[in-house]
Amino acid sequence: MLIRSVKDVVPSPPGVALTAASKPYRTLFEAYLAELRTAKGWAEKWWDSLIEAEQARGRSRKRAVANVKSSWPVGAVAHKGIIGVIRKYWLECQKLNQKAAESKRLPPEEFIMGWLIRQDETLAAFLSDLPFWPMGIDEEGNWV
Repeated sequence: MLIRSVKDVVPSPPGVALTAASKPYRTLFEAYLAELRTAKGWAEKWWDSLIEAEQARGRSRKRAVANVKSSWPVGAVAHKGIIGVIRKYWLECQKLNQKAAESKRLPPEEFIMGWLIRQDETLAAFLSDLPFWPMGIDEEGNWV
């Protein structure tokens, strides 16, 4: 599962429930939800426009979808706006972690997906098509 794959790269602290998290994490999560919802709308419009462009070339809907999926196999979740939102809030969560006591830190993957699963199943299902986290770790162990 994508949420657990991070532990293959870097150990992370145990998760904190949204209701038990400090106000800065909860406030950041609300901003994340709002921005992710907006980005999902853009991504779906982008996806639909790709299919419509294929149909305008005379392809059937089924063929148009197949053609678009050949370039974008995971669908609308691959949109740069979705990737950007994930990266932005992952790094913002990490900034909060750097200021928080170790026992109060939240793994970014828990913030991005764990809380989302419990708060908005539709958004979580949409994000679950992403086969990777668009993050990396530099030579000093920092998320980039």
